[in-house]
Amino acid sequence: PHWLYALTDIWPNIVHYPVIIPITGGALGLTWAMLVIFFNEQQAAVDPLDLSGMYRFTEDELRGEEPTAIDLLTDAVLLGTDGDS
Repeated sequence: PHWLYALTDIWPNIVHYPVIIPITGGALGLTWAMLVIFFNEQQAAVDPLDLSGMYRFTEDELRGEEPTAIDLLTDAVLLGTDGDS
């Protein structure tokens, strides 16, 4: 590739430099990790809590209907009540 020839013109002994592979691998690994973290953070919006940490209503709740599935533990955690009250 032409970029490799350009790099070897700038730094002729780069092939013999022993740390170039870990440096390149580390940079690529960090880039990949940041992309994975970024896209995982984007998936959080499908949870009942939206990104701001506030409760996100379902479509049933917005229409004023009873929710199709009731999870008492989730409601207790979100509303700050226990299951007995």
